Amino acid sequence: MKLKEQRAKAGVSIHKYNWHADMNNKDLNVNERFSRIFGKAKSIEESAKSQEKLLNIRGGAGKDTKLGEQVSDMFIDAIKAKLALLQNINESIIE
Repeated sequence: MKLKEQRAKAGVSIHKYNWHADMNNKDLNVNERFSRIFGKAKSIEESAKSQEKLLNIRGGAGKDTKLGEQVSDMFIDAIKAKLALLQNINESIIE
């Protein structure tokens, strides 16, 4: 069983930001896409930080593994979105 399936079965909510949709949205110009994706990544990161504080209050990831996994996933999603922005900017400069 895949980790995603295990988490769904355990009731861990999986927050995935689909930055691909925003990156490929041709209705937005480059600056709007950047602002939207960066803003969403920042929001996810802030939410993860507050969840991380809650996790620490509850005794850490060892006590609440579901929340620990969720917080980790949120940080990873934020990082992936930011990396996609950097890659997109780099490709724009090279062209």
